[in-house]
Amino acid sequence: MLLVIWVLLYLRISAPINRRLTAAADAHETPADVRSWQRAWDRIIVGRAVLQGLAVLALGVSLLS
Repeated sequence: MLLVIWVLLYLRISAPINRRLTAAADAHETPADVRSWQRAWDRIIVGRAVLQGLAVLALGVSLLS
């Protein structure tokens, strides 16, 4: 369940930001609103990291049980 939430967060928030930043980098451009994209990325990355860490912890606990 934790990884499902992680994937949903990635697909809805992180992936679109990644695509926009990658396209801008490929075009050698710096978009005017790039700082807002970075703030959106920064807001979600901690939550994604925590979810992924909890999923790995749950996997470890299930392997020990």
